[in-house]
Amino acid sequence: MANVYWLDSNPVEISHSVDSLRKNGHLVNVFQSEKDFRNALFTGLLPDIIIQDLHRKNGQNSHRKQDRTDPTSPWQTGWRFYEDFLRVNFWATFERLVVRLLQDMGYQVEHTQLTHDGGVDIWALHHSDLGDVMYAIDAKKYNPNHILGPEPVRAIYGVTQMKHASVGMIVTTARIGPEAQRLADQYRYQLSLKDFDALTGWIKNVNKGI
Repeated sequence: MANVYWLDSNPVEISHSVDSLRKNGHLVNVFQSEKDFRNALFTGLLPDIIIQDLHRKNGQNSHRKQDRTDPTSPWQTGWRFYEDFLRVNFWATFERLVVRLLQDMGYQVEHTQLTHDGGVDIWALHHSDLGDVMYAIDAKKYNPNHILGPEPVRAIYGVTQMKHASVGMIVTTARIGPEAQRLADQYRYQLSLKDFDALTGWIKNVNKGI
């Protein structure tokens, strides 16, 4: 079952496709305006698939000729959309996007949400034949021009030691500053810093099924 968000200015024309998707067990939310669509992204379930088929103002249909009853059809998937959406100025949505991404990468994830367990936003457990690795993750949503300093790095390192996690990680939309990077290099087996470029790399890998 897929969670589908469909943005279209003329819901009547797509009603047959929407009904077919729902009959196949998929959850479909239809939005006529971008404002409602974006509000739902902030407050609702994160969609697996996003379809943006707004009609042109001249009345011509801008729908792409693809099978709209098959959720595996190459529509604009959620992750390709999120690559542009990661910079939204709302930290809670950013955390939820990171959680979804980690889940799709095969991690067992616990989102602490508003409780922030000692400064940890996300716990991510990775199983492998070599053993289990627990990541204590701090998701930092900043302006893309922001430079991440050493203070958050020291904080997540301290929490990692206190909670006996394997690795402390900061996932951020900011740029990694030189002092922060030096700390991460100093404790390279216990600290990991992921900036916006690393995040988009994860997204591309998820889209490729890696």
